[in-house]
Amino acid sequence: HPWTTGGLLAYNTEALIWADYIKEKKPGARVAQLIFNNDFGKAYQETFTDAAKKNGLEIVETRLHEGTAPNIDNEIAAILAAKPDYVLGGTTGAFCSRLMGGLAKGGFKGQTIISSTCASTVSFFRPIDPAGEGVLVLTSLVDPSNPANANDDDVKTYKADVAKYGAGSNANDTNIATGWVQAQTAIGILTAAAESDDGLTRISAMNAAWNLDETPPLLFGPVKLAGNSDAYGIETLEFYKYSSASKSLEATGDKFDLQGKTGLFGE
Repeated sequence: HPWTTGGLLAYNTEALIWADYIKEKKPGARVAQLIFNNDFGKAYQETFTDAAKKNGLEIVETRLHEGTAPNIDNEIAAILAAKPDYVLGGTTGAFCSRLMGGLAKGGFKGQTIISSTCASTVSFFRPIDPAGEGVLVLTSLVDPSNPANANDDDVKTYKADVAKYGAGSNANDTNIATGWVQAQTAIGILTAAAESDDGLTRISAMNAAWNLDETPPLLFGPVKLAGNSDAYGIETLEFYKYSSASKSLEATGDKFDLQGKTGLFGE
C-alpha cells in the first residue's frame, strides 16, 4: 500500500550488498544459504540468487527451514558438506544463533553473514560466545552495547530514555534501540505535520511521512521517502563484525550507500 512505511532495512537492499561485497572480497566465491521458508527469507533468496548470477558467484547449497523447526542440524550439515567460502543467514530470531553455533561446532572456517534482523548482540551473539566470532552483519545502527560508544551523546540520551521509559528493558539490546530510533522518526513526522499549514491531521501526517528526510540519533545515515520515486527507507549501511572480546559489534569500515537505488515500491 503506498501509504505504508517501515523502519527496517529493505531485505532486497541487504542481499544486493551481500553479493557486491562477496564479489569484491573473493571473486567467484562458493556461497551457501540458510533461508527461512517464508516471504521474509525468500526476499533474501530471490534477490541474492539473481545478484549472484550477475556477479559470477556460485551458489553451492540452499537450505530452507520452517519456523517451527526444533533445530536446523540437517540444514547445517548439508551446508558444511558443500564446502562454501561464505554462508548467508537469510533467517531471523533463534535460528541466527543456531546457525552460528552449528557452523562453529562443525569447524566452518569461511565467512558467515547473517540478516540485519539478528544484529542484537545481547539476544543472538552473547548467549553462544564465542561461536559468533567474526560473523558479519549489515546494520544502519550504532551498537549501544559497544564500550567504545559509551560516551557518545546519542547513546547517552538513548540509554537515559530507556532507563526512564523502558520498563526494565535492556538498553544494550539493539532490538530496543531499533524501536527507539523508530520512535524518533515518528516524532519527526508528527512535528513536521504539526508545523504544516494544515496543522496535525491524518493527511498532514501521511504527507510528512511520505516526504521524510531526516537522520535520527544512532543511525549512520538518513531515513528518506522522497515523493514517489528516488529514495526509500534506511539504506545507508556498514558491515559490523562480532568480537567476543568486547562482546559487541565492531565497525569494519566497509560502508554502503544505496539511497534511492533499491526501493520496494514501484512507480
